[in-house]
Amino acid sequence: MEIYESIYKKHLVDKKIIGFGASSRIKMFTETLPPDSNKTYVPTDMQSEMMLSDYDLRILPKYVDLYVDTTDLFVELENGRRFLVKGLSHSAVKEKILYSLADKKLVLYDSKKITRTVAGLYIPVEIIKESYYHVCDVIARKYKLKQRIRLNGPNPYVNSMGHFVLMVEYSEKFIKECEKIVGVVEHGVFEIDENTILEGI
Repeated sequence: MEIYESIYKKHLVDKKIIGFGASSRIKMFTETLPPDSNKTYVPTDMQSEMMLSDYDLRILPKYVDLYVDTTDLFVELENGRRFLVKGLSHSAVKEKILYSLADKKLVLYDSKKITRTVAGLYIPVEIIKESYYHVCDVIARKYKLKQRIRLNGPNPYVNSMGHFVLMVEYSEKFIKECEKIVGVVEHGVFEIDENTILEGI
């Protein structure tokens, strides 16, 4: 597709080590990548590793020049605060590892997935399965926040790391403190900094 070819020429052509997420749009992107023996691609999980392997692209999980991924939601508030919400379908902790290691982050977003309010916003919180009741109890008693477990049909959704995903009502205080709760692995708020490039698709 022309838009992905344009993004490749604009952001990827001069990079040597590139990380990829595992969304359906990233799959479409990898299908347009030209063969280049001088590039190394780093996947966030088995799905993206298989996608990259299918196209004979070299894989080596190390430091990356550029991390390319999509976002579940782009939050842009009136007070100037901006952040991404990720981790609905893939492990937030694995994505955050690459996100933090990357020199630059390229985030592809859908204009339909922009919100300018936190009213009604729920954040994915990745938790160890065995901690479910404990984490839910702490969120209810200490933070008084609404919550629900993400489902896959009638059963709890289990991500690629074997973790449950709780959808928790947005609270700045909770986001800052939640990783202190025993059993919480990671939350799905990804900060936007000067090294983050946003591209609408």
